[in-house]
Amino acid sequence: MKEPKDHSRAKIKIMLEGSVFIQSILFSLELSFVDTIPTAGTNGTKLIINTKWYSNLTLEQKVSLLLHEAWHVAYQHTLGIYKHLDHAKLNMAQDYYINLQLTTTGFTLPPDGLVDSQYNGLSSLQIYKLLPDVPKSYISDVMEEDKNNNESDEDRKIKLDNILIKAVNMSKEAGEDPGKIPGEIRRHVEELLNPKLPWDVILMNYMNAYAKDDYSWKKPNKRFRDIYLPSLYSESIDNISILIDTSGSITQKDLSIFFTEIHAIRDMLQPKEIMLGSFDTRLYSAKPFQDYNSVELKGGGGTSSQPIQEFIENFKPDILLIFSDMYMDYGYLKDVNFPDLYWIATDGFYPDVPCGSIIEYDRS
Repeated sequence: MKEPKDHSRAKIKIMLEGSVFIQSILFSLELSFVDTIPTAGTNGTKLIINTKWYSNLTLEQKVSLLLHEAWHVAYQHTLGIYKHLDHAKLNMAQDYYINLQLTTTGFTLPPDGLVDSQYNGLSSLQIYKLLPDVPKSYISDVMEEDKNNNESDEDRKIKLDNILIKAVNMSKEAGEDPGKIPGEIRRHVEELLNPKLPWDVILMNYMNAYAKDDYSWKKPNKRFRDIYLPSLYSESIDNISILIDTSGSITQKDLSIFFTEIHAIRDMLQPKEIMLGSFDTRLYSAKPFQDYNSVELKGGGGTSSQPIQEFIENFKPDILLIFSDMYMDYGYLKDVNFPDLYWIATDGFYPDVPCGSIIEYDRS
């Protein structure tokens, strides 16, 4: 079909005023004008728009519509990740989320565009939980238009990932403010370009650095009686200390995984002692770890870094691991010089800690 009136002007306006990131995504989509759907929609690689409906929009509304669909792609709303959720209701929640993003930055929505300030600051999943059930007809008709496409979900995901990577790279090359790209999208692209090892593998890699396997003349190799040769031996670490944040956000499932890792660390490094304690705003008595059944974890209040400072000063550990959601005041650690500290971050929050290294723990 013929390109609707003012569509070129809308594209130019986006090129002049929009971010390079979202421009790249929008212009990567295969665009079709049709009369088979009521408004517009995208499946992640295609953008389909009803010609007559689009032609009746103002220039500002056309710009907003194009950006709206591009943001659906940027946030990967088209991949159907949450298959267990009601599709129509989730689609509505995602529309609210994007439209709030657009209106708060000055864009004008098309007629009947969903927007409600009560959802400001909420994620699309949080909005979803607050919405009543919605008619199934709310789902975009673009999937009906695209139903004869034999492209697999995996192929579509690969294409979408490539669109995002290209958009992020173009934004960087243009010297664009990193804040133009939402943090969740930047993290996703970073993981695509630099895949992360599982958290427990990263932890074990750190711990392996402390294993002191070497050859020594102090212990002769008994396989050779007449020749004095060195033998391979391992000096165990004197002490590994572990603190668990028990302020209420750590689940029983988390604790089970933590104790599995503690056993694995003990078996691999064979430290002379593992000291295990818990903390919230107080440090609870730390004692040698034997097994899961011998541990009594106390806590349940807020969280403070003071117990960590207290533990380091009193116990002087060789290595300290801390399982925590990282929500605390780190003021008590600002003057602590203890590099052999490893934070196992359990809640996706990674502050600038005064000392130690953060390892991201994936709850999934």
